[in-house]
Amino acid sequence: MYSIITLIIIIPVVFFISFYVTATQNIKFGTTERIVADQQHQVEQQIERDFERAVKITGRRAMLAAVNNVIITGSYLDNSTLRLDELITNSSIYGTPSIIMANNTLSEWKSRMLQQNHSFLVDMDFSGPVIRNHDGINIKISLLFTVNISDSLNKSRIDRTVWKDVIVSVDGIEDPVFPLSTSGYVKKVVKEYRFPYYTKKIQGTMNYGNCSGNATYSSTDPQAASKILVVENTTGISNPTLQGFMGVVSEENENLNSKGVSCFVSGAAGALQNISQNATVYIDNLTASAWLLPINQGAEGTYYYRGKGPNFLQRLEGNLSESPDGKGLESFVPDEIGIPDKPMQTRVDYLFFSNQTYNGCRKARWTEDWLRLQPSEIDRYNLTELSYAVC
Repeated sequence: MYSIITLIIIIPVVFFISFYVTATQNIKFGTTERIVADQQHQVEQQIERDFERAVKITGRRAMLAAVNNVIITGSYLDNSTLRLDELITNSSIYGTPSIIMANNTLSEWKSRMLQQNHSFLVDMDFSGPVIRNHDGINIKISLLFTVNISDSLNKSRIDRTVWKDVIVSVDGIEDPVFPLSTSGYVKKVVKEYRFPYYTKKIQGTMNYGNCSGNATYSSTDPQAASKILVVENTTGISNPTLQGFMGVVSEENENLNSKGVSCFVSGAAGALQNISQNATVYIDNLTASAWLLPINQGAEGTYYYRGKGPNFLQRLEGNLSESPDGKGLESFVPDEIGIPDKPMQTRVDYLFFSNQTYNGCRKARWTEDWLRLQPSEIDRYNLTELSYAVC
């Protein structure tokens, strides 16, 4: 009887202890696997991010090396994508090593990454690249990237293959078309035009005169003689004060001639909202409006516009035709020493430097005298209301 009772007590205890030990081991084993897998995932993500950075750095250096080759040799590339591929993968161009690409190829990046201690077994590879225009101001470099990560016992493993599309900006890189088209006299670096519009018109109802100057909201501005006062209305401002400004833009419809103001636009609704402090304002008598023309800063500051012109890959080849995808770059050719004498040619760069004639027979008020354009370009840059024929 005592033996039976003892067995009845002992058997459940034994089962309980056995189950507890097994369950504890499984939990510990499962937790360890998850920790290892998480660590592997973090390493894989870091390698992917570093690969993208390496492609961006290598791609940009390859473009610098390509431009350098064009300018030094005085000859455009035969195939820009092929030569950029060679620079990115082999650090050479036409088989000649490039100093700019020294220790900056993707193969060298791969070797450095494999030499690092990742605490796991790591392997990686890539194929490509495929290089193409993205949106004029950027190129896209696409590569097939493979990374494999496992622990020493191969209990957990990550195998990942993915296409990587990396966007590389050409902003700040020299355009080879200018030095090769001006016998090396003119250098022009790509700077993207960052204003949200080319022109903005603030329509008025009453105006008089033509003038321009930087905007101010203060009627006590010490530089009034060169400024355009922008106000809701001129109530409370003395006539001598108003007369001391280069011009006045008022939102309220009021005749400022009676106050002795020689240049003004009134009834210009939204003037305070649209004209920022110190922005250059043009009061135009023929359109009875105040104008903002950041396109002038683009022309004078040698900015590049996203337009119909050749993309950067085409420019490396000296191909001055429009970008096939309609996403190219264009800028204006300034009037300076070294520029070919083409007085009647449009000043849009890829057309100006072409061997064909594109008559720039129109210009716009308030723009540089040399900025002559074709009618279609006048329209594209929103200068139609300010344009007039010059030939």
